[in-house]
Amino acid sequence: MYKVSIFIAFLSLFSSAISSDGSVARMTKKGDYSDAISSLEDAQKHAKKACNADNIEELHNYARKSMRAASDAETYASDCNCSDAERGASDVSRYAKKAYNEDNFDDAKTYTRRAKKYCDDALNDANNCE
Repeated sequence: MYKVSIFIAFLSLFSSAISSDGSVARMTKKGDYSDAISSLEDAQKHAKKACNADNIEELHNYARKSMRAASDAETYASDCNCSDAERGASDVSRYAKKAYNEDNFDDAKTYTRRAKKYCDDALNDANNCE
């Protein structure tokens, strides 16, 4: 009897994670911003490295990493309904992408500085989400 109860509890938990189209949904609780914060911290770390890059190839590498981490943060912030952090992460991603696509080293550095600034703001927003 005990095993049946555990199985039913597990089955009901798993079935709630399946969306109407049959895919398994991420189970992020509203108010759990740890994934968004972690991804924004990664984006910030990469943006800082891009700002300190000595050449365009290094800058592009870190800008790409920052862009991907910010994109992940945007998804996580959306999942837990933190619209300010979601918007901020979108801004980070946009400017990191501009840096990644820019061939002029000085212009790319300008974009990475903006990405870092928006990342700082988005981290603040994610830490203050309710």
